[in-house]
Amino acid sequence: MSDYLPEEVWIRNILPTLSIKTLLRCTSVCKSWYSLITGPSFISTHLNRNKQQDPPLLLLRHCSDRPRKEHFSIRHDNPTLDDYAELDFPFHSVNSYFRIVGSCNGVVCLSDDHMCYVHTIILWNPSIRKSFNLPRPNVVFQTHGPFMHSIGFGFDSINHDCKVVRVTYVEDDDGFDIVPPEVELYSLSRGCWQSISYCGLQSIIPERSPQVYINGAVHWIAYDRKTNGSIRRSLIVSFNMCDELFRDIFLPDSLAAQCGIDIEINVFGESLCVMHDVFLSGSNQTYDMWVMEKYSVVESWTKLFAIIDYQQSLGPVIGFRKNSEVLLERSENLVSYDLKTKETKNLGIHGVGCFFYVATYVESLVLVRGLKGLSGRHGSVNETEQKRTATKSRKNRQHTFLMGTEGKVLGRTKAQGQGQDKEAGKGTDKETGEESSAAGLSSAPA
Repeated sequence: MSDYLPEEVWIRNILPTLSIKTLLRCTSVCKSWYSLITGPSFISTHLNRNKQQDPPLLLLRHCSDRPRKEHFSIRHDNPTLDDYAELDFPFHSVNSYFRIVGSCNGVVCLSDDHMCYVHTIILWNPSIRKSFNLPRPNVVFQTHGPFMHSIGFGFDSINHDCKVVRVTYVEDDDGFDIVPPEVELYSLSRGCWQSISYCGLQSIIPERSPQVYINGAVHWIAYDRKTNGSIRRSLIVSFNMCDELFRDIFLPDSLAAQCGIDIEINVFGESLCVMHDVFLSGSNQTYDMWVMEKYSVVESWTKLFAIIDYQQSLGPVIGFRKNSEVLLERSENLVSYDLKTKETKNLGIHGVGCFFYVATYVESLVLVRGLKGLSGRHGSVNETEQKRTATKSRKNRQHTFLMGTEGKVLGRTKAQGQGQDKEAGKGTDKETGEESSAAGLSSAPA
């Protein structure tokens, strides 16, 4: 009997079943294993296998105020949300907290744009402890003046490529309703921002609009531009990460006539859904949930259920669980709402109300090759800069941003903001567009 397993058995039957941690060790065995494990075909195979994990995993972020800190963890999507892994979050925001643009295939997209004209966008794979800072976009305050923008993050499954799309509306005398907007696309394979404003997007995506990624596209709630006294109508705008085109998805008439700020977009199971926040008489409030049962088929919109909140104690819908329970915030606690029993259960997770984040998560090797990452007791993006500048200087700059002397809130005049944007750009140029100086986890073996 042979005392070794054929190579094809290892490749097809054994390696794809191994954990991320073990696979990273295997990259040091030999050059052929390094090339195999870090190649797009194996990464895709391993990713698809992990998507079948039962119970599935959830990525959870909650924030504390004192001390101000972001807490990330991976949980089992079981009745008690058992811990799977606590994550070391190595970044520091010049705002209160990072905005999570979205997560896809194990990679989380972070943007430090809650208040200031800051252009830090980070792609982070917490499973392999690697991150990448995108270079500074081309459309910034210094070059274009006041603007509002939204960001989308997803994965191009054809080219195995992470992509970030940035939609920017530059202010004119009538406000931010200039269409088409300036649109920039960043892909890891190209390594730079590319203007795709020729796509001709005609709708308005509100400032920092939340996104969802489903069916290979990112989606935002948007509205038509008001012309000739016409009534603005809400709709969904999608951007496909493969063909890089915008498309409109229309809402039911009863929703299209509603204000976009009262409509939240989400994913329910494998379907696109929206939650409509309706205020009833007295102190009563309800969330109406609509699901698009057939993707992009307007006639398939179905009102699935309503959550009635008699005391207005429930915050916005944060996400959904595999058992269809709804995750919401109540009194700065994460709660789960059972659609059948109409009961809520406190999950024992406390945090600043508007900064909860929950999404389905899958461990992956995306970002493992071609980018230097953060390894071991890795520091943050700002800690990398700290090697080049004095600690006091960095703290003063962050303090200035937070106090508003440089980092003015959106909506200033151009003259007021040029100095701030120039300073923010300096910090971003040092941090973004560069790979971390720390060695990556998967160095090719000799």
